[in-house]
Amino acid sequence: KFSYLEIKPKTGRTHQIRVHMKYLNHPVVCDSLYNPDQPCPKGLKRLALHAKSIEFTNLQEKIIKVESPLPKEFEMVVK
Repeated sequence: KFSYLEIKPKTGRTHQIRVHMKYLNHPVVCDSLYNPDQPCPKGLKRLALHAKSIEFTNLQEKIIKVESPLPKEFEMVVK
């Protein structure tokens, strides 16, 4: 059984989401570093972590927002 979460990290700290989810006993699916004993579900071949959107201010002080749809293999696992 899996859950689909929207998480908004406060910093860009390396592995922030992965570490916190492991601490809460809900590790990210296919996380071979923080959950090495749990195999990936059929059809998923990578860490189930996806940046839906990223927003930042560029050097000209303009806000840039980039969005990306959920990968099809993630949709399959969530259904």
